[in-house]
Amino acid sequence: MLLDKLEDVESYFETENEIEVKLKSFDCLEKNEKTILDEGYSFKTKENRCFIYQKENKKIKLSVFNHEIPSSRLMPDYTNSMVNLASSIQKYYGKESKYPSSAKLDKYLDKEYKHVLLLILDGLGPYIIRNALKPGDILYDNLKETISAVFPPTTACAIPCSSSGKLALETAWLGWENYISELNRNLVLFTGENYLTKEGTGINLKKSLMPYDEYFYSLGVDAIDLEPSFKPNGCESLDELLKGFKAFKKSHERTFSYAYWAEPDSTLHLYGVASLEANMQIKKLNDTIKAGLADIDSDTLVIITADHGHQNVINTKLYKYKELYSML
Repeated sequence: MLLDKLEDVESYFETENEIEVKLKSFDCLEKNEKTILDEGYSFKTKENRCFIYQKENKKIKLSVFNHEIPSSRLMPDYTNSMVNLASSIQKYYGKESKYPSSAKLDKYLDKEYKHVLLLILDGLGPYIIRNALKPGDILYDNLKETISAVFPPTTACAIPCSSSGKLALETAWLGWENYISELNRNLVLFTGENYLTKEGTGINLKKSLMPYDEYFYSLGVDAIDLEPSFKPNGCESLDELLKGFKAFKKSHERTFSYAYWAEPDSTLHLYGVASLEANMQIKKLNDTIKAGLADIDSDTLVIITADHGHQNVINTKLYKYKELYSML
């Protein structure tokens, strides 16, 4: 019986023509898919977070029992996104923006702060915080609001949106690598290297073909952009980044600091949501932030957000689907 070969099953219901399987978590999703394929079923489609497999006249519907994700269709909300956070910050400093400010952030910008830090932790969505942390952890206890990712919900799209206050429609930054027609090659947008050969091209897309300006250098206060070490003069650790923020605000009367850190996204891509490795990384980030911001005064506002979240999926190898592959 198929049920005896599956793991982490929440519920199992079988009729003559259909089997419906709900798993307790994403942990065994890929392993269970392999079991189903080994039984002679073929993947057909995905409908409403449900994976459909078919063998002759019998169908298997595989899904994950998850109360935390209420909808199968998520649409970007451009009244409550990274772009709107940027609009709120511009509004706070008396500057104009073409997009509405975020009502969720506006209510926290209710006093005259000398220093404001916007820290983006790559991939750390609210569901992931609730999964990896617990009451008493600083990120868990201070999870105040949720916002919508921009579209496409990628770092290469969201970071230019958050730092320029513009939509991807205006920046043209869509994904980690894009085909650049003027150069007839695929480039990694942040580094300018050839995506296929990994060779450097010496091209800075931000300053040439795909330019945008950071809004925070025009706020009327001293501003800094703090980034990881893949950027020139970047930081080797989150602790170093937070120390850089504190040193900068200490040496200036009024400041705005824009900061980005590439974790936990890197670990989540490797090991998945709820993995031991990801949870350890998130706990480390939490503890570093708690220690690094312990001596922050009341004249400083710290805004921590994410560019997008994560969700475990089945690792589907598209080249195995001959009908699709033949169209390439």
